[in-house]
Amino acid sequence: MAAEEPPIGRYFRQLYIERGDPENTFGDRARLRLAKALSPVEGALLSHFIESELGIKVPWGAGGPNYEKFVASISDLDVIHFITAVARFVIQRERGERSYTFLKVGRWVPSVARILSEENVAYRVDELGGVHPSIDRVFSAEVEHALKLLGKARYNNVRSELDKALKAIDQPEPDWKVGVRGTFTAVEGLFRMMFPEANRLVAKYVTVNLDPKGKAIEDPAEKAAFLNLVRSFANWVDSAQPYRHEQGQEEPHQPPESLAVLMISQGVAFLRWLLEMDHAGS
Repeated sequence: MAAEEPPIGRYFRQLYIERGDPENTFGDRARLRLAKALSPVEGALLSHFIESELGIKVPWGAGGPNYEKFVASISDLDVIHFITAVARFVIQRERGERSYTFLKVGRWVPSVARILSEENVAYRVDELGGVHPSIDRVFSAEVEHALKLLGKARYNNVRSELDKALKAIDQPEPDWKVGVRGTFTAVEGLFRMMFPEANRLVAKYVTVNLDPKGKAIEDPAEKAAFLNLVRSFANWVDSAQPYRHEQGQEEPHQPPESLAVLMISQGVAFLRWLLEMDHAGS
């Protein structure tokens, strides 16, 4: 079989340089490219708007606002707010009587999205310029499917807890601890709904209640897979327990992002698994 030809017209570093995991910081390249994405015609009005929105002075040079210097000097959080402020300014101008010929939301947002992707920055931008932590497609699909299964009124409390978890991590500065805790609480609420004799979600109750379902499966491969997933679920419960704050115990510290993302992703997957079981039995 002939070797697959590499994509043409791409930058060498995008094809052959190992990028590693996305970073939560804006490097010098990303900052410069964001500043350059603004046309020189975006002058005083935009700079005044940014100052009024962010409360940070935009430096000026001989040719007008110096956005390169501005974006290079502000914090990562303020770069995020800068992206959104520019989008808000553009939207307001487009809805008014005047509209700039270059800077339109239909060009600013795709430009930002391309820069974030190519510079390996761990954020995504929505169609109105809001910036969110980047979540991989598999996780997004799991969440979307789980939310659809949570549509019945029976699951209102479970959905409410999951919404809290997702909101906590969908911030410029994610609260991973609340994300893990909210995911656990959602899973626990559903588990206790399915198995009322379980007064809380612990590994023992996972195996006691789910092992019989697995042992009743006739196909050997499916049975083995199901029982191994039960073990994995029980291990996940044990892993998440330390982040469940209980009265009289010390509040746990924030988990590392990599650990939290894994725990939340697995928790949502187990939530979906339980929901499918509950739907099949209802």
